[in-house]
Amino acid sequence: MKIKTDENIGWRAVELLRAAGHDVTTVFDQKMTGSTDEAVFAACCTEQRALVTLDRDFGEPLRLLFSRPFIRLSLGAFGVKSILRTWR
Repeated sequence: MKIKTDENIGWRAVELLRAAGHDVTTVFDQKMTGSTDEAVFAACCTEQRALVTLDRDFGEPLRLLFSRPFIRLSLGAFGVKSILRTWR
């Protein structure tokens, strides 16, 4: 899967996603830290990548949430490794 991680996703998660075979780029890689949600989302659409974020209010207004793949993680009691097991 082609993925872009938002700036709130740590390097450990990025490396685990890459180790699981995903094509991952980050907002850090592309020097997009501090960019608006719309700019990050537009980059995802252009690159045909799903966005992975922990930002609960990312994508407001809701139109962003339904136009392309979008993965909003809520880790709660689960760690990154637990979530990755479901993506294999």
